[in-house]
Amino acid sequence: YPGIPHQLITLDMQEIKKYFKENKLPKRDLLISRHKKSGIFYEKGKEFRLHEKEVESIESFWDKKTGIKEVKGNIAFKGKVKGEAKIISDFKNTGNFKKGDILITGMTDPNFVPLMEKAGAIVTDAGGILCHASIVSRELKKPCIVGTQIATRVFKTGDIVEVDADKGIVKKLK
Repeated sequence: YPGIPHQLITLDMQEIKKYFKENKLPKRDLLISRHKKSGIFYEKGKEFRLHEKEVESIESFWDKKTGIKEVKGNIAFKGKVKGEAKIISDFKNTGNFKKGDILITGMTDPNFVPLMEKAGAIVTDAGGILCHASIVSRELKKPCIVGTQIATRVFKTGDIVEVDADKGIVKKLK
């Protein structure tokens, strides 16, 4: 499909063979979904591919077992803020984002700027001091922690969190 070559890495061997035989790929939405979350694990020499629903199930189980209530990351802009967490994975669920909410996402891009302007603080799973979230947070003077790896899994929309960007810690309060 035009515009989605990076999703092709989620194809399994059967799908690759089918493509070369019949010139058919799985549906675009399926490839996009797989690209968001997928994984591979090996057991007794066999490869197993996991896609979005299976990965989410494992993450949910793991998160409940570990009971993590705090994450650490890299400080992009200092400050300390408490607020309601809003987990943003796509732009379908941004309508209820209010001024002062804590933006928690995988990573940001220019489409996130209107939310970043409203946010009390910004937290991302990925990124370093030169990523989009870091640069924009400094421009906006918003507390920001990047590179937490797991913030979008630890916190849920509606959680009350404290972003301590002086120490690089995000904590669930309620």
